[in-house]
Amino acid sequence: MARSEAADLLPASNLKPEAVADFWLRVNGRTADNEWTYHAMQRIMYQIIHRSWGSAQGVQTRDGELLAVSFNAYSHNRIFPLFRAESAAGAAAGAMTLLTDTILRSHAERNLKLDRRFVVG
Repeated sequence: MARSEAADLLPASNLKPEAVADFWLRVNGRTADNEWTYHAMQRIMYQIIHRSWGSAQGVQTRDGELLAVSFNAYSHNRIFPLFRAESAAGAAAGAMTLLTDTILRSHAERNLKLDRRFVVG
């Protein structure tokens, strides 16, 4: 948390599926499998958002550069992180830690169970 505070990072909420998918592809690289996943994840995210079952959040610099993203689905009092990505600059600045903290704080009043991958990464 200290690294993210020192880097002056900001939470970014309600990101569009295209922004999440573009960032994910940039972080994971363009391969045949990743291209397929890139298109599939956009379709999945739009379906989840349409049904109000989830949302995309991220962490960015003051200049608007995304450093980490997470698309989470909510069901049966649980948070399921479906797609997560963090750039090298984000890892150096502790962006995923700040993103996880932000998501947990936004759900502090709810009785939720977390998928272990959400907290561990």
